[in-house]
Amino acid sequence: MPLRIHPADQTLTPYAPSLAVPDPVDYLGLTPLCVACALGNAQVAGALLDGGANIDFSTPHCHQVPGFTPIMFAVRGNHPGVVKLLRKRGADETKTTNVRCHGVESVGTALDIARLLANRDPAFAETLAVLRGA
Repeated sequence: MPLRIHPADQTLTPYAPSLAVPDPVDYLGLTPLCVACALGNAQVAGALLDGGANIDFSTPHCHQVPGFTPIMFAVRGNHPGVVKLLRKRGADETKTTNVRCHGVESVGTALDIARLLANRDPAFAETLAVLRGA
């Protein structure tokens, strides 16, 4: 069985004896790397990447975040350090997903998501700056 997020503490809880498969998918369609990025844990994300995790994994069947990649999870979680790590490791920033803002759906990249979030909340300015290469 794959690793899953423990609902009580939002940490990676091993349901498998090891990470022999670098990209096990949980019941939500997320890999451990997606979860580490969403939670802002750069140390775990780096270790997973070192172990062969797919930096550009996309969540095609996950109903809540279809087409999201690890860098998109880091952007949505406002984790600039993780975004910086993923960029340094070569994450594909051109991948797109459906983005909904004010009831309008469009296709967007991690940068587009950061722009939308920064327009709504200034706290996302640093994450946006990292994606712009600042």
